[in-house]
Amino acid sequence: MQGDLVVWQVPAADYPTADGWTLKTVFRAAGAAAVEVTGVPVGGSAYEFSLTSVQTAALPPGVVGWQTTATLLPSVNVIAAGRSLSCVNIALAGAGYDPTTPAERMLAALLRIGPTIMASGYAAMSVDGMPVEFRSLDEYNRALSFARDQVAAERAPCEIGPGSTGNRRRILARFTSP
Repeated sequence: MQGDLVVWQVPAADYPTADGWTLKTVFRAAGAAAVEVTGVPVGGSAYEFSLTSVQTAALPPGVVGWQTTATLLPSVNVIAAGRSLSCVNIALAGAGYDPTTPAERMLAALLRIGPTIMASGYAAMSVDGMPVEFRSLDEYNRALSFARDQVAAERAPCEIGPGSTGNRRRILARFTSP
């Protein structure tokens, strides 16, 4: 979450510090500068990484790509990579905070024009300034299916509940005094 301190460890028995290996994780979101974090050796078989609250606040809300590399020049090995979701810290959000994502807004717009599509087979609409025209019911159904898939993908990393199997990563918690 934006503004939080995030600490994690990466097991790296194959990249011992005694041999001169270093580990680095780079985070990058669309339209934002890359954030690089160097791992600190913990014992002989793991590295600990920390993203400060300033660094997480610099990552815009949305999908953030990350990549962890192990380096012993001239070798640079990618040992892990993926995508995470940077969630807005709603406690710090301003009065204009909108909890919906672009995919959720697109899905809502598609559902609003659904009756028009069904009746006429053609509609024109604009979502976030981008005109979209549907000339057939099949085209509309493909767009609707895509929007639903996008919304489901965006919600999966942030929604946690009893029996949830969608997110198998550790849950990081922040405790503050009342």
